[in-house]
Amino acid sequence: MQCQMCKAESIAMQSIAIPFKSLNFQALKTLVNDTLVVDVIVGNEYLYRDINDSIRQGSLTSVYTNELTDATQYMLQYTAAQLKNMGFRDEIRASGPSGITLLPGGERDIKGDGKGSVNGHIVVVLSSDLTARDAARKLAHEAYGHALFFILRKDPNHAEDKARGGNQELEDQIQRSIEETERNYGDVKPSRSKKIKRDH
Repeated sequence: MQCQMCKAESIAMQSIAIPFKSLNFQALKTLVNDTLVVDVIVGNEYLYRDINDSIRQGSLTSVYTNELTDATQYMLQYTAAQLKNMGFRDEIRASGPSGITLLPGGERDIKGDGKGSVNGHIVVVLSSDLTARDAARKLAHEAYGHALFFILRKDPNHAEDKARGGNQELEDQIQRSIEETERNYGDVKPSRSKKIKRDH
């Protein structure tokens, strides 16, 4: 992984401060130390190569809605409590395609989605509509799941029919990575802004 802010030397130095048990940090080190370049892009449009070797444009989006509130709008015969008991969640969640990993040669991978990177790099694209927390979760999924497995020469695809569970090793890696990301968010203490005295 190459970027202006990521240098393999600085990542190696940070190993001292970050516990060795961090799955995400180990994944990041693997990505940084590999010869393949990993581009991470935040945006809602991306270019990809298709099976016919044509360059196409794809798009991402993320819409935040409350599942329970939405259900009360079109299932008028039920109360909110009844809908909640039926499994509708009273929480704001993102929906829609919010991230993708484009791999070199991905357009020829019969198990994949038929989309490959156009520049020979691994390209992770995250929707700019995501909150910071959801972007971190999506990065964990895309980079520390799909991109990492590609570098490790493991199957980076969920399943041939796109149903979850067809590649249990990948699913477990993604789940552990997202869980660590969530724990890291939970461990962060809000910073207090310090008042700065100014001389007038």
